[in-house]
Amino acid sequence: MGKLLVVAALAWTLVPSTARAEWLFTPNVGGVFGGPAAGGATWGATIGWMGDGILGAEADLGFASNNLLTTTEANFFGIDKDFFDARVGTVMGNALVGYPIGGTTGEGVTPFFAGGLGLIRTNVQGLDELFDRSENLFGLSLGGGAYGFVTDTFGFRGDVRWYYSITDPDLESDLLDIDLPLDIDRTFWRATGGVTFRW
Repeated sequence: MGKLLVVAALAWTLVPSTARAEWLFTPNVGGVFGGPAAGGATWGATIGWMGDGILGAEADLGFASNNLLTTTEANFFGIDKDFFDARVGTVMGNALVGYPIGGTTGEGVTPFFAGGLGLIRTNVQGLDELFDRSENLFGLSLGGGAYGFVTDTFGFRGDVRWYYSITDPDLESDLLDIDLPLDIDRTFWRATGGVTFRW
C-alpha cells in the first residue's frame, strides 16, 4: 500500500496543475542553414491549437531568401551562383506533440515535436530576369522546439525544422526554354524564434 501511494504521488507531480485547450499564435524570424541554404533569412508565423492532453495541430507559413535553391557548383556558365536570386515560401499543416510542464496557465515550459505535409513554392530568377521559374512542390517538414510562457497569455518560442521537397524540382526556363544543369538542393533547415500569444 505504501509503495502504491509513493507511485501515485510521483505520477501526480507529472500531471499539469491545470489543463485546458489553448490557441497559440507566433510570428517569427530566423535563419536557414545546411548546404547551399546557409546564410539565408526567414520570417513567417504559425497558429496552433493544443488540446487538454499532449496532442495538437498547427498551420505554419514561412518565407525564405538568399539563394535557398542555387547550384552547389562554384559557378554556372562562368557566372557566380549568387547571380541567381532564389526565394522559397512554405505552407505546412503539422501535427504537434507537446508536454506542458507547469500546466497550461501561468508560467511554464512546453517542449514539442512537429511534423507535417504541405506546399513548398520556389522562385528562381537570374540572367537579368531572362530566367524566371516558379514551381509549387509537395514537401514535408519535421522538427521540434519549446514554448516558454511568462504569463497566461504571453511567452516565447524557439524551434528548428527540416524541410524536404518530395517533388523533384524542374528548372526548365519558361523564357529561355532550356534545361539548366543546376544541382538543386531539395532540403534545407530552418531555425526561428518569436513571441507567442496564448488564449
